[in-house]
Amino acid sequence: AGISSSVTNSYPAARSLSIRLDPATRQLEGELRQALPAGGRFRLLEGLTVTEARRGDRDLVLTRDAEGRWRLPPGSAEAVTLRWQGTLPEAGEHDRYRLAAEGSLLPTRAGWYPHLADAAGSLWLTVRVPEGQRAVASGSLQEEALVDGEWQARFHHPRTREVEVAAGPWRLREREVEGVRLRTLFPEALDAAFAETYLDHAAEPLALFQARLGPLPTGSFSIAATPAPVGLAFPGFTLLGERVIPLPFIPDTSLPHELMHAWWGAGVGVDYPSGNWAEALTTYLADYALAERRGEAEAMRRRWLADLAALPPGEEIPLADFRGDPDPAGRLIGYQHGAMLFHMLRQRIGDDAFDRGLRQLAEAWMHRTADWAALIEAFGEAAGDPVEDFITPWLTRPGRPSLHLASVRMEPRDDGYWLSGELHQRNAHAPWPLAVPLVVETEAGPVRLIQHMEGTQQSFGIPLASRPRALEVDPGADLL
Repeated sequence: AGISSSVTNSYPAARSLSIRLDPATRQLEGELRQALPAGGRFRLLEGLTVTEARRGDRDLVLTRDAEGRWRLPPGSAEAVTLRWQGTLPEAGEHDRYRLAAEGSLLPTRAGWYPHLADAAGSLWLTVRVPEGQRAVASGSLQEEALVDGEWQARFHHPRTREVEVAAGPWRLREREVEGVRLRTLFPEALDAAFAETYLDHAAEPLALFQARLGPLPTGSFSIAATPAPVGLAFPGFTLLGERVIPLPFIPDTSLPHELMHAWWGAGVGVDYPSGNWAEALTTYLADYALAERRGEAEAMRRRWLADLAALPPGEEIPLADFRGDPDPAGRLIGYQHGAMLFHMLRQRIGDDAFDRGLRQLAEAWMHRTADWAALIEAFGEAAGDPVEDFITPWLTRPGRPSLHLASVRMEPRDDGYWLSGELHQRNAHAPWPLAVPLVVETEAGPVRLIQHMEGTQQSFGIPLASRPRALEVDPGADLL
């Protein structure tokens, strides 16, 4: 409440968070300054306690409720200053946070800082760690320096309600690429062996993605190592597992995928209750787009469709029900099924309209939370024609249709031939809207057309100047 969503360059006027970490001892201390006229409540992890609370120059009395949450009283629009400190318990198997000398991750809303008010606003974030460690956090890196034996880094995010911090025993390498401060933060051995490779491999997709989508949402992007076997994307940085980084295919696969998340997921946020669209769009715009450049697009589509065809019926869910869960069946639907939906949409509205829709989505929703309806609206506006009737069935119905030919006939005519037949969709949840590519091989060469199909059965008829030899349905595997 009361927080401006505009970019603020004046440090004292913005919501500010300062954190000092000692990963070796798991000690943490912090200060939050934020306007909170309505008050609020927050939780802190076991081991952390509030040491000071003030509104302006007046002390505040905090209370704790039965659930152990701290409560602030409402008051004026003056900024509230909260200070807290303590020692975090050693992270257990199911804890979201990790504070350790070999690598730390403090994810958003995990209780290491007071999460107050749900309104997004400008954030200035300062992180201090002991010499030998470095830190990265949400937003664009503004400055970094060794101050009194500690590394201090300052970040700015123009509009966020989330805060993430990571740290590790990292060496830094960086270069300027397409106006972006591109950085690697790897432990010494990984830095020597792989940092330059990752900087090299990030440069080309960064240039391609910015040309298609507009500027990277943050002025810096860090590729940081973590002991956990993960690939995670946050505003301004990605975390890759230390055992993952040496794998030879990662710079060409996972790295571009996580970089694309800077726009979708970390940039334009996901409204998870209504479905996770970001993995599908990221897969299509990173993994698939790079396969297109290598001439491997059709092979990738066929692999996706083969994997989806192997799903047992009991594991099918609607795409709208995918939230990002790690189960293999859900990932096939959330990534591959969703990416194929974007492929069909692109073919339906054309490349130019599709790319206009992407830019409109980024411009309208950057640093905000978007749902599937926002995507449908953006692509519809870009196409100049609504796309809701096409997209919605693919979102809300589990599974995919199978296509079949029936009653195919060839009739000689005075001016050539007439080829006719029927297309049938089969599945308990059919029909889905389809634009079916048909290719007729004739003695004079191929004849191509698109047959739109809205029901479970669709007749077609094709006039031909020369004798047909074969008829193929969706020969390029362009349909789900």
